[in-house]
Amino acid sequence: MKIFLIRHGETTANREGILQGQFDSPLNEVGLEQAKLLANKLKKENISAIYCSDLQRAYKTAQIIKESAFADIPCQPMFELRELSVGELEGKKWTFIENLPPKEFVKLMKKNKGEDLNQFQKRVWNSFLEIINKHNDNDNVAIITHGGCIRVIIQRILNAQDAFDKLRVDNGSITLIDVKKRNNGNFYFRLEQFNDISHIL
Repeated sequence: MKIFLIRHGETTANREGILQGQFDSPLNEVGLEQAKLLANKLKKENISAIYCSDLQRAYKTAQIIKESAFADIPCQPMFELRELSVGELEGKKWTFIENLPPKEFVKLMKKNKGEDLNQFQKRVWNSFLEIINKHNDNDNVAIITHGGCIRVIIQRILNAQDAFDKLRVDNGSITLIDVKKRNNGNFYFRLEQFNDISHIL
């Protein structure tokens, strides 16, 4: 099974360095073009299922991919694939937190009614497992979601608990994971490609 983890196209908030979290911001013109380029890149892949976050920046990216390349495949939005909610920090500039150590950022989120980081990671990982359990080894699955969600999945696959804050996931990027189901019911994961943006350069 091939899993194509795709970060949504650019938004104005992305460009201006604004924390979005679950604020439902739309794609800007660059983001719309990135989605079209993603569709063109994925056309040659035999995609059998499309899942996405229900926030419009991811859903619109998924819809453009679907309509351009896979019209007969339903696009299945999932609340569980939403970005981390940062509570009352949403709408603020990144600059005031960019030098904060991870533990201090977690404290700041809690203070500002943000989502518990452990609960976020559990939500995303469980939704990822739910998706791959629906498919077999011959399927190719596209998941259009957010940078934080992709970092959670890669962190778990690599079993690198400190990797979350060290991974860069660009708008419109593709991360490719090969998944094999073992006889004991567990999965074998292989990271084949990370943060590929060659199609949008």
